[in-house]
Amino acid sequence: IANGNVLVYDCSGEEPALVMNIENKASYPVNIYPMSRFHNE
Repeated sequence: IANGNVLVYDCSGEEPALVMNIENKASYPVNIYPMSRFHNE
């Protein structure tokens, strides 16, 4: 995993599934946002 990637996981299933990988959009090596954060906006 390269630095600056944002990995978005969908944890609604039995296992977290990677649904989005945004490169060079974050200042930290790994940022994980719950899908509910997007749905609630």
